[in-house]
Amino acid sequence: MALAPKVNEDTDPKRRYMEEVDDAESLIRPKTDATNEALDAYAKELAFLNEKVEVMILPAADPNDQAKLVDVTVNGVPYYFLRGEWRTVPRFVLEVLATAKHQAWSFGYKNALSGATVQTNDSSHILRFPHQFRDANPLGYKWYDSIKDRVH
Repeated sequence: MALAPKVNEDTDPKRRYMEEVDDAESLIRPKTDATNEALDAYAKELAFLNEKVEVMILPAADPNDQAKLVDVTVNGVPYYFLRGEWRTVPRFVLEVLATAKHQAWSFGYKNALSGATVQTNDSSHILRFPHQFRDANPLGYKWYDSIKDRVH
């Protein structure tokens, strides 16, 4: 079997791509204005969620929950609250407090019109950490109303 000579080709993807691109600025310039609008909207949302708000976690209504110190962890960063005291935190922490719900069940029996006894199961979602907040941004209250009924 005869060996055929092989030609070595330059297959470095970085070098080949740079040869195809004639304008170096086109690498960093967005292709359309729609991309800029989406990025601007995302940047505004992130800036809004990082604005500072004042939050106070109220005393617990549950007699079994007597903890005065409440810790809320968001993305690995703990935020500690003393019940009944105001604390300044980023708005995304308020979002966690507003959407943290506790599911409560009540079981019971009732009499049906036919005279039979029927078992009832009712569930409700209540705030895990009842709270109040103060927000300097007037859009903050509309935002809070839009997220407060979400259940996670």
